[in-house]
Amino acid sequence: MRALFLILICLSFGVCAEIYKTVDKDGNVVYTDSPPNDDAQAVKLREINTLPAQETGFTEAPVRAQQPQAVSYEIDIISPRDQVVIPPGERDLAVAVNISPGLHPDHLVTYYLDSELIEETRSASIVIQDVPRGARTLTVEVIDQQGNLLGKSAPLTVNVIRPVVRKN
Repeated sequence: MRALFLILICLSFGVCAEIYKTVDKDGNVVYTDSPPNDDAQAVKLREINTLPAQETGFTEAPVRAQQPQAVSYEIDIISPRDQVVIPPGERDLAVAVNISPGLHPDHLVTYYLDSELIEETRSASIVIQDVPRGARTLTVEVIDQQGNLLGKSAPLTVNVIRPVVRKN
């Protein structure tokens, strides 16, 4: 590490070296930092133009963690259909949604049956097991990490038929 430091210091002194002008045997003008012969003339370079720094009136905004832009989602329940009838032999309800635009990594999909949270996930499909009988309202929402609503589906009704067992 020290050797590298010493090399860099030595190289920086070379930047301030003299510049020499000579003419080679073919009559070409050559500029170099070391005199190749006694005929070489030291060239006096003009001072480099510099300007003092000026106030621009622009102040840099503090660097903030990148926040996801506010997104408004369009959510369509593609399965089941509205007013579908679930017959007695089917115990589970498969739900699939289409979310546009695509789901941001920090956002969640929430599924509700009769305004009761069923599942909070990143998946665009779930299976609700043992749906109770009767007319059930299904809605799907997308929320951010703070629970802010970013999109909501139109509610749809699912009619679940279950046999009623009566004891005599």
